[in-house]
Amino acid sequence: AKEYAEVWRDVTGNEPSVILSEDAASAKKLAAYRDNPDKTCTVCVRLITEGVDVPDAAVLIYSTTASTPLFFAQMVGRVVRARNRRE
Repeated sequence: AKEYAEVWRDVTGNEPSVILSEDAASAKKLAAYRDNPDKTCTVCVRLITEGVDVPDAAVLIYSTTASTPLFFAQMVGRVVRARNRRE
Protein backbone atom coordinates (compact mmCIF):
# COMPACT_ATOMS: atom_id res chain seq x y z
CA ALA A 1 0.00 0.00 0.00
CA LYS A 2 2.79 2.40 0.87
CA GLU A 3 4.50 1.71 -2.45
CA TYR A 4 1.25 2.33 -4.37
CA ALA A 5 0.95 5.61 -2.49
CA GLU A 6 4.51 6.55 -3.50
CA VAL A 7 3.72 5.85 -7.16
CA TRP A 8 0.56 7.98 -6.92
CA ARG A 9 2.57 10.83 -5.39
CA ASP A 10 5.32 10.54 -8.02
CA VAL A 11 2.86 10.53 -10.92
CA THR A 12 0.36 13.14 -9.71
CA GLY A 13 2.30 15.26 -7.24
CA ASN A 14 -0.51 14.76 -4.69
CA GLU A 15 0.05 13.09 -1.34
CA PRO A 16 -2.49 10.28 -0.82
CA SER A 17 -3.81 9.06 2.51
CA VAL A 18 -2.59 5.60 3.46
CA ILE A 19 -5.00 3.77 5.73
CA LEU A 20 -4.11 0.27 6.88
CA SER A 21 -6.53 -2.07 8.66
CA GLU A 22 -3.97 -2.91 11.35
CA ASP A 23 -3.64 0.79 12.29
CA ALA A 24 -5.57 1.52 15.49
CA ALA A 25 -6.64 4.91 14.10
CA SER A 26 -7.85 3.48 10.75
CA ALA A 27 -11.56 4.18 11.40
CA LYS A 28 -10.82 7.82 12.23
CA LYS A 29 -8.58 8.19 9.17
CA LEU A 30 -11.24 6.69 6.89
CA ALA A 31 -13.89 9.02 8.34
CA ALA A 32 -11.58 11.99 7.81
CA TYR A 33 -11.06 10.95 4.18
CA ARG A 34 -14.80 10.47 3.65
CA ASP A 35 -15.56 13.89 5.10
CA ASN A 36 -12.86 15.77 3.14
CA PRO A 37 -13.90 16.05 -0.53
CA ASP A 38 -10.66 17.91 -1.33
CA LYS A 39 -8.54 14.78 -0.76
CA THR A 40 -7.89 13.20 -4.15
CA CYS A 41 -6.75 9.72 -3.22
CA THR A 42 -6.50 7.24 -0.42
CA VAL A 43 -4.89 3.83 -0.38
CA CYS A 44 -6.78 1.45 1.91
CA VAL A 45 -6.05 -2.13 2.82
CA ARG A 46 -9.08 -4.25 3.81
CA LEU A 47 -11.17 -1.24 4.79
CA ILE A 48 -13.60 -0.43 1.99
CA THR A 49 -16.06 -3.15 2.90
CA GLU A 50 -19.69 -3.52 3.91
CA GLY A 51 -20.94 -0.57 5.93
CA VAL A 52 -18.40 1.92 4.58
CA ASP A 53 -19.75 4.77 2.50
CA VAL A 54 -17.47 7.25 0.74
CA PRO A 55 -19.90 9.13 -1.54
CA ASP A 56 -17.21 11.05 -3.43
CA ALA A 57 -15.29 7.91 -4.41
CA ALA A 58 -15.21 7.65 -8.19
CA VAL A 59 -12.49 5.06 -8.81
CA LEU A 60 -11.72 1.81 -7.07
CA ILE A 61 -8.70 -0.31 -7.87
CA TYR A 62 -9.83 -3.82 -7.07
CA SER A 63 -6.62 -5.67 -6.23
CA THR A 64 -7.51 -8.72 -4.19
CA THR A 65 -7.49 -12.48 -4.22
CA ALA A 66 -11.18 -12.53 -3.23
CA SER A 67 -13.17 -13.65 -6.23
CA THR A 68 -16.76 -14.24 -5.16
CA PRO A 69 -19.49 -12.44 -7.11
CA LEU A 70 -20.88 -10.97 -3.86
CA PHE A 71 -17.53 -9.45 -2.85
CA PHE A 72 -17.06 -8.00 -6.33
CA ALA A 73 -20.58 -6.53 -6.31
CA GLN A 74 -19.96 -4.93 -2.92
CA MET A 75 -16.76 -3.29 -4.13
CA VAL A 76 -18.39 -2.00 -7.33
CA GLY A 77 -21.21 -0.61 -5.22
CA ARG A 78 -18.72 1.53 -3.31
CA VAL A 79 -18.03 3.72 -6.34
CA VAL A 80 -20.75 3.19 -8.96
CA ARG A 81 -23.61 5.47 -8.00
CA ALA A 82 -25.50 8.42 -9.38
CA ARG A 83 -24.10 11.65 -7.97
CA ASN A 84 -26.90 13.79 -9.40
CA ARG A 85 -30.16 13.27 -11.26
CA ARG A 86 -28.52 13.47 -14.69
CA GLU A 87 -26.11 10.59 -14.09
